[in-house]
Amino acid sequence: TVSGDNLVENGVTVRFNVATWAADNGFFYLPSSTAAITAAAEHLAKAGYNAIRVHGIENWLLSGSTGEWQVNATRLDLFYFFISECKRVGIYWVMNPMNWWLGVDMAGATDRFAMSHSDGGMKTRIYTQQEARNHWLAGINAIYNKVNPYTGINILQDPAMLMLELYNEYEV
Repeated sequence: TVSGDNLVENGVTVRFNVATWAADNGFFYLPSSTAAITAAAEHLAKAGYNAIRVHGIENWLLSGSTGEWQVNATRLDLFYFFISECKRVGIYWVMNPMNWWLGVDMAGATDRFAMSHSDGGMKTRIYTQQEARNHWLAGINAIYNKVNPYTGINILQDPAMLMLELYNEYEV
C-alpha cells in the first residue's frame, strides 16, 4: 500500500535495494538453464536485493532477427521465467524498455551498437510522431502486456511490477 510518499508492506516502510540487469551485448544474457536462473534469483535475494531494473530486454529478444517484431520465443520464455523467479523470492521488477530499439528490424545484427540510430530510431521521434508512439505501444504490448505463463498474471498488472519506466533516456 501507499502511505504518503512511502510504499508500505505489512505496516513497514519498504526500502528498495535495486540491481540493474541489461541483457545486451557487453552485459549479461540470461542463461538457457532454468536451474541457473533460479539460482541467480535466489542469489540476488540472499544478497539483499528486493528489486531488479530490467534494462533493454528487447535488444536480447530481437538479436539476430530479420524483420520487425521477430522476438525470439525461447528467449522470451526465459525472460518470463526469470521475472517469475524474481517474484517468487520477493524481488519486485522495474521494467525499462529502450524505446528506440523496441521491435525494430535488426537486419540480422546481434549487436544493437552496429545499427544506425537513424534507421528506425524512435528516440527523438517519439515526441513528435504518432507513428513512433504507435510503434512503442506495439512493443510494450508484444513483450510486457502479456500473461506470464509462469505466474498466470499479465506482467503489467502483476503486483511484483514496481514500475514501468516509459523508456530509457528521455532527453532529446
